[in-house]
Amino acid sequence: MKPEQDRPAQPSVLLIEPDQTSAAFMRHMLKGAGYQVGYAPTGKEGLIAAYRDQPDAILLEVDLPDMDGLEVIRRLAADPRTQRALILCLTKRGAPETAQQAYELGAKDYVVKQADAVDLVLQRLADMQGGASGAGDRGHGGKIGRVVAFLSAKGGVGTTSLCLNFAQEIAMADPEKPVAVVDLVLPIGSMAHMTGEAPDVDIVQMTSPGEPRQAPVEHLRAELPIPEGWAFYLIAGANDPSRASELEPDHLAPLFQNLRTGFPTIFVDIGRNLSDLSLLVLRQADVLVTVVSPCAEVVESTAAAMAYLTKAGIEADRFFVLSNRPLGVEDLSIDEVEAGLNHPIDAAVPYLRDTMYISNRLHLPLDRRFARETSTAALKEAAEKLIHRTQASVGAGQPA
Repeated sequence: MKPEQDRPAQPSVLLIEPDQTSAAFMRHMLKGAGYQVGYAPTGKEGLIAAYRDQPDAILLEVDLPDMDGLEVIRRLAADPRTQRALILCLTKRGAPETAQQAYELGAKDYVVKQADAVDLVLQRLADMQGGASGAGDRGHGGKIGRVVAFLSAKGGVGTTSLCLNFAQEIAMADPEKPVAVVDLVLPIGSMAHMTGEAPDVDIVQMTSPGEPRQAPVEHLRAELPIPEGWAFYLIAGANDPSRASELEPDHLAPLFQNLRTGFPTIFVDIGRNLSDLSLLVLRQADVLVTVVSPCAEVVESTAAAMAYLTKAGIEADRFFVLSNRPLGVEDLSIDEVEAGLNHPIDAAVPYLRDTMYISNRLHLPLDRRFARETSTAALKEAAEKLIHRTQASVGAGQPA
């Protein structure tokens, strides 16, 4: 590696891009954002330039004329001369399996070429390097939205209800910063039912060819409902569970890219779904809210799920463990839960079974039906902790 004092004052980016038009445009944008830019049109030339110049970041197209871009990533990540460089993919390949391979081989971001791709790349470079970013997105003041995923290793711990109510608290905290909520529990989601919404558009339609996943932010917001009594935009799960298999995996990444340019915060309910599809979202989530209750079975299952995700490349500091703890029930102590998970409890809420059940039946958030209850106050406090964690998570995740 080059000695630190020999580094140029400007952060350096090597662009590996076979298309001359795209390359010229990206070089112009990167230079305008304050980066020193190197260029190579092929994989072999890119490797030579990377080993020689040892750039701070390497931005490459996976479809290369002379060799597989995934092999280029593997070699860059394995070589001591380049293994500290940030590797980002800017590619026309949208297949989730390709994105997952890229992450596993060492890429830090995987951005599909579409209207908002350049904004995402520039912002992510700035986030991860503290670099001199210029461009941001068109939707909310030059920042890329943060993805907060809710998941659990076992059913019955209230993951969906908590996801909705945390999203509500964050949306209410700053109405000028819109929040989107995505139901990715397949094949049967429940967010539309819980919020009393009967949406015309669902996650299947949003990922189908021709739908507004690449449309301007204003058009995207116009397509999404804000459920009555709630403060966020909702992308519902499959309206017809039999159509869940029609969800276009290749178009899930572009949809999330567009959401990130239109919303400062995007909540995603994963539930217990640790499929390849959900893993694509979890890999790029800035914060993973892991809901747990203090019983031995749940803790054991949660520890196994966290270990699996950590092995898949998700850093431990991206987990936000939320205890939905029963009151008055003798079970594991907080110390025992933390020891079992090998992770601290980041926030806790009381057992919300009765109040949450009533609120869900009325299709209302807790803060509207039980505004003065101590349980609602505890949820607000936990939501504030999540807000702080989300704001501090710059550069933690990868765009889908």
